[in-house]
Amino acid sequence: MDTFLRAYRKEFAEAKSNGKVDEKASDPVNASLFSLICQWALAELNIFVWVFSLLMWHMMARSISISSMALHNIRRGTAGDSLAFKYDNSKTDQSGEFVQEKNCYANPQTPYLCLYLALGCYMSINSESFESTEKLFVKSNTKNNTAAQNYCRQLSALVSRHADAAKKFLRISRFHAHGIRKGSGTHASSATTLPPQFTSVAARGEWSMGKILDIYFQFAMGGDYYLGRLLTLIAPEDELFDSLPPHWVDEEHPTVREGIEITFGKVVSSHENGEHNPIGVLSFLLASMVHHSDWLLEQMAARPDHPFSNIPILNKPELLKELKDEHLTLKPTVAVKAATGIPPFVAQNRLLRKVLDICVLNHEALGEFKSDLTEAVAEAVDAKVSAEGGVNNSILLGQLSRLRDDIREDLNNTRTALAEQIGNSPATADVRPRGDNTASRIPRPDQFEYTDNRGKVHKSCVPASFAFPRGTTRWDGWRKWLEGQVYINESGTTWKLKPFRHLNGMDLKPQIRAAYHNEWQQIFKRMEDAPGVKPIPDSITEEYIKESYDCATQFLKDNYSYIFTKPDDRVASYAVGTWSKKIKYSEVLKHGTEEDKQKLPPPTANNNKRKSDGKERTTRNPRRFINR
Repeated sequence: MDTFLRAYRKEFAEAKSNGKVDEKASDPVNASLFSLICQWALAELNIFVWVFSLLMWHMMARSISISSMALHNIRRGTAGDSLAFKYDNSKTDQSGEFVQEKNCYANPQTPYLCLYLALGCYMSINSESFESTEKLFVKSNTKNNTAAQNYCRQLSALVSRHADAAKKFLRISRFHAHGIRKGSGTHASSATTLPPQFTSVAARGEWSMGKILDIYFQFAMGGDYYLGRLLTLIAPEDELFDSLPPHWVDEEHPTVREGIEITFGKVVSSHENGEHNPIGVLSFLLASMVHHSDWLLEQMAARPDHPFSNIPILNKPELLKELKDEHLTLKPTVAVKAATGIPPFVAQNRLLRKVLDICVLNHEALGEFKSDLTEAVAEAVDAKVSAEGGVNNSILLGQLSRLRDDIREDLNNTRTALAEQIGNSPATADVRPRGDNTASRIPRPDQFEYTDNRGKVHKSCVPASFAFPRGTTRWDGWRKWLEGQVYINESGTTWKLKPFRHLNGMDLKPQIRAAYHNEWQQIFKRMEDAPGVKPIPDSITEEYIKESYDCATQFLKDNYSYIFTKPDDRVASYAVGTWSKKIKYSEVLKHGTEEDKQKLPPPTANNNKRKSDGKERTTRNPRRFINR
């Protein structure tokens, strides 16, 4: 047997050198390519690939390990400035007895590389799916590896579309999702001349170091903290390397609590009172979302159909501004006291930078000393002449300059007063709080215009570039139906669009008018028919949104029970277009239960089945033959 194996290895090596071997090994994905992958995923609005990739990178994980992640696998780190992830089991430890925690950190510097931001956005957009499950990616009645397979397939397709850029970093034929795990481990051990101990790297990657070393070199938090910091891709010499994650001055403040409930909805209501309360984790995630909110709003402005438009907190600019200005901090607090995983050289670099800054300031001060001395002497001479009642050229120029400034101020005040008087006219001004350029503006009925397919120009209260967000679920859509949506145009102006239930066909350009009539109106007008929904109040509260949604959901269950035979998390992921299709008269006749069919309203001219006796009836138009 040994002779055979030696001969096989020799022949295999020879065939490999001739390029005749179909290799299955994957090349490592380095930090540069990984950053590009995150950007490509966001450019294609693929939030799933974005967050899945970041989880794999930070935990040096196999895709199957991330696929089975759930809320109970995530908690606040012991030190307070990290999130700790722990698998239920691993490939080498099926019982999960020796699986170690992995401390992961936020990236306050680069939004698309921030794990907290990605995870928060994903959970907010898909919050309704968490009503009946705590799994992040796996749906009910599916295998644990389903999400991993979907991810690998989507990731390979993504990189194939950017093959010209990707081939600069690896061989395209050797690209695989497993390369992210390899690249993460390689980066951790070689990204700096002072890498963490290999025992920390092996523990995070769930790699065995051999029977003896596994016994005598045990897992320790200190090394894992430093390793987690390196995997944020913030350079160790950067001043933000030892920064705290975005967090709250007071986590128990009612405004913070309101933000968490609005942003994460069903995640809070369904799991807050369970064995694994996610509030602590969600608090960290929301803080990073608020910290990076300017970037999120920029993405929404660049792509009107971006899924970020379905994040509720981004559609409440007043609450978002209050959270960011009054409650968010990067400084130590009672809950987050100090940064962990910081090696000594980081503090030394910071002190050296301060010394350098002082030296630069001294150099600049000495350079300006001559001009400052000249000005001081001139000012002293002018002061003496002025005290004696005299006038020289310098004093005269100063008085003329002050007079000019006074005249300019008077003119500006007059112009501002006139503008306010004109702006108060309802025919000429949009509604916006005075003195606040960041506040959302309510458009006039004729604020915007668009050109239809015939070239006719129409006035509208909806921007011409508006588009409905992709993949909007019924929960997110119901909020927009009642409250409207924030829209940011190319110039950065924030508009508060009216509730979608008040839109009419001519408010929308033809390209999206059909989507409104066929997808949005069908399901939400039906939900309005539910007992307890009407009358809809003028002032929409969060409590009314939840109560009316529950009433409407029960109404749909009573009238379209066949839809809810699927698992709850799968039904919750249906987009509004899917819902409108499933409640159609023809769909209920085809797939509904007998009870569902009996509850259908009488058929109308649009959905009444056409009767036919087998003979096609035609009426000849006598004018067809008038010229024959």
